[in-house]
Amino acid sequence: MSDLATRLARTLASFDDGALGALASVGLLRRARKDFEKGEASSYEEVGEHVRVQVGDGTVTMPDSGPAAARCTCPATGVCRHILIATLFLQQKLSMETAQTGPAPSMTVAAASDDVDSLASSPSRELAAGTREELLGFDTDSIIKWVGRKALRDAMRLLHASPSVEISEAGAVLIRFPDANVECRYFPGAGLAGMITTAANKVRDAHLAAAVIAWQRHHGVVHVREDSADPRPIVLQAAEGSPRTRQQVVQSTQALLEEMVTVGLAHLSGTVRDRLRTLGISATGVNLPRLSLSLKALAEEVSALLKRDAQADDTQLFISMARTYALCAALATAGDSAPAWLVGRHRSHYDPIGKLELTGLAAYAWRTKSGYRGLTLLFWDTAGKRWCTWSDSRPLQRDPLFNPVSRFDQDLPWQGAASARQMSRSRVKMLNALRNDQGRLSASEQCQALSLGPSDPATTDFGDRLFTDWAALRRYVASIQPTGLIPQDPLNAVVVLKPSNWGRRQFQKTDQTFVWDLFDEQGEIVALRLPFEDLSQSAIETLEQISPQQDGVWGIVGRVVANGHDIWFTPFTLFKRFSDGSAIQNLGLEGKSERVTAISANQASISGEASTGSPLERDDDDAEDADLSFPDRLAFTKEWSLLEDHLQHLAESGVRRINAAINDAAIKLAASLSDHGLSALANFLLRCNADTGRAPGLLQARYISTVYSETAARLAIEPGSSG
Repeated sequence: MSDLATRLARTLASFDDGALGALASVGLLRRARKDFEKGEASSYEEVGEHVRVQVGDGTVTMPDSGPAAARCTCPATGVCRHILIATLFLQQKLSMETAQTGPAPSMTVAAASDDVDSLASSPSRELAAGTREELLGFDTDSIIKWVGRKALRDAMRLLHASPSVEISEAGAVLIRFPDANVECRYFPGAGLAGMITTAANKVRDAHLAAAVIAWQRHHGVVHVREDSADPRPIVLQAAEGSPRTRQQVVQSTQALLEEMVTVGLAHLSGTVRDRLRTLGISATGVNLPRLSLSLKALAEEVSALLKRDAQADDTQLFISMARTYALCAALATAGDSAPAWLVGRHRSHYDPIGKLELTGLAAYAWRTKSGYRGLTLLFWDTAGKRWCTWSDSRPLQRDPLFNPVSRFDQDLPWQGAASARQMSRSRVKMLNALRNDQGRLSASEQCQALSLGPSDPATTDFGDRLFTDWAALRRYVASIQPTGLIPQDPLNAVVVLKPSNWGRRQFQKTDQTFVWDLFDEQGEIVALRLPFEDLSQSAIETLEQISPQQDGVWGIVGRVVANGHDIWFTPFTLFKRFSDGSAIQNLGLEGKSERVTAISANQASISGEASTGSPLERDDDDAEDADLSFPDRLAFTKEWSLLEDHLQHLAESGVRRINAAINDAAIKLAASLSDHGLSALANFLLRCNADTGRAPGLLQARYISTVYSETAARLAIEPGSSG
C-alpha cells in the first residue's frame, strides 16, 4: 500500500456521517449511500498526488487532504454525489487493504451507520496521534496563506465578540459555534485545506480560521494576536458632505437637553419636540444611529406629554434625557475612536445561518410609545439553546389599519411557512436562514420553512432559561441587569417559569394592573404583572378566569425585569394541555380555556399598591437598538428617595427657578450622600445649585443616580442580599 493511500486512509478514518452531512447535505448523503451500495464505484488508481475514482459518468480526483479538496468532472458545483460515493468507496476499500498489510487506522465507515441525521462524532474515539501537533503548528502566516488577510480579520472580529465555542476531540476535531449554528471539523493529516464546515460560503473561510484560532487558544497557544489583524467591529464613519459635523450635532443635542431642564419639563412646547426630531434626522445624516434613535424617542415622549397622554411619563423622560446626555458626552470624548456599540447601526446586519431547527413557543402583540404596533413570534433554537424572534410591525401613521391580532392568522413570509398562529406552536427546520446578533430572523423570502410537527414545551430542553427555583431566577436577573450605556439584549429577559403553586390574583384599580403571585417549592413569590391596555385586555380576562389545575397549566413564557428588591414577570404564553392536544395558548391572541373557573370573592379583592407598569415590547425596526425599559426608580433608602424626588422636582420646574429653600435641601442631601460614600453624586448635586453649570450638573446627577440604582438593583435582587 503506497504512502499516498496510507495518508488518505488516515484522513478518511475520521469521516463519519456527521462529517459527510456537513460536507454536503444529509439528503445527498442518503442518495449517495444507495448508489454506493449499487456498486457505482469499483476501483481506484493513483495519479501523482491524487487518487482517481470513476463513479458513473463522473471522475473524482481526491488528494490526501480528503473529500473537502476533491474535484469531480460532473457539472455540479461543490461536493457532489460522485464525491460522496468515492469517499464511501475509498473508506471501505482502503480500510480492507490496510487490514491486509498492517494495523488499520481507527476507521469509521460511514456506510455502516443508519443515523445520517446525527452531526456528532463518536465519543469512543480519542484525538488521533499527531493531530494536536498539526493544529498547534499553524501560525499567522499559515492561516493568511490559507484564507487570506480579509478572512483572518473577519475571524478575529468573530472571536472578539466572545462567542460561545464548543470543542470535541473524538476522532476528528469538532469546533462548534452554537450562536451561529456553525460546525467546523479538522481531520488528522488533512491539513487546513481538508477542513469542512456547515457555514455558508460567504462566511466559510472566516469561520474555519476562527475555529483553528479558538482551538489553539483552548489549548493555551496564541499564534494569532489581536494586533495582527484588527478585531474590532466595523464602525460607521462620519458621512462626507453632511451640512453638519458629528461634533456639531452632539453639541447641539447637549445644548437642547440643557435648555429643556433649564426651562423645566412642565413648561415645554411643541418647538422642543420639533427640534428633537430635527436633531434626530441630523444624527442620522452624520451616521450616529444610536443617538438618532434616542432623540426620536425623546421627541415622542415630549409629544405624549404635550398631548397629556395617559402613558406620558415625565420621570422616564428625565431619565432618558440624562442617558442621552451621557451618550453625547461619551461620543464627544471618544471622537473618531468611538466603538461600534456607542455609534450604533442604521439597520441590522443579518448573517447567513444556513439550517436551523426551531421550536415555536409563543406569540404576542405589542405597541410602542412612538406609534408602532407589531406582532412577535418566539422560537427556541434547539441546538444553540437561545431565543429567536420574527416580528412584523407598522407605524400607525402610515398604516392605521394594521392589526397585530389579525396578522396572527396570516402566513409568514418564508417559503412553505404557515400562519403565525400555526408557526407559534410548530417545530420547523429553516433553510437559508438569516439571523442578526439579537436573534431576530430575517423575513427574506429566500428562507424556507419545513414543518416538523407540533411543538411540545414539556419535552423541550430550555437550558438555563427554565426556572423552578425563584432564588436561581433572582441570580439570573441580577446577571442581566443593564448598567449605564452598555447595550443589552432584550431576549436575555425572556424566560420560562414553572410555578409550584399559584397564589392570590387581583386587579389593582389604582394602576390598572393585573397581579398574580407565583410560588416555587420553597414558598418564594414572583409577581406576574400585566398592565391594562387594549392589547392586554383579552389576556387579563383569560388570566382572571383560568384554573391552572383544571386546565393543566404547568408553565409560562414571558419577560422578567428587576424592580428594586423585587422582580416582576410579564407573561406572553401559557403552556398547557387542551382537549385537542394543543400545549400552547398565546395570551391576548387566542381564546379562553375550554374550562374556566371564576375567581373566588376573596381573591378578587382590590389592592391599592403602586406600580410602574411598562410596555410589553419595544421591538419595532426603528427602535430596534433602543433600551428595554427596566424600572429605574429604585428607592432603597429614605435618602435615595429624597434625592430622586429632588432631582425630578428640579427637572420639572427648571433649574432657573432654584431658590434658597431648594439650595438648602440640596446641601443637606449632598452631605447625607457623602456620609454614605456617594461623594461623586454629591458633587454633581451641588453643581445643580451653582451659579453656572446647573443644567449640566442636573443631567449628570440624574445619570449617575441611575447608574447607582442599576448597580444597587443587581445587588438587591441577589438571594440573601441585604440591599
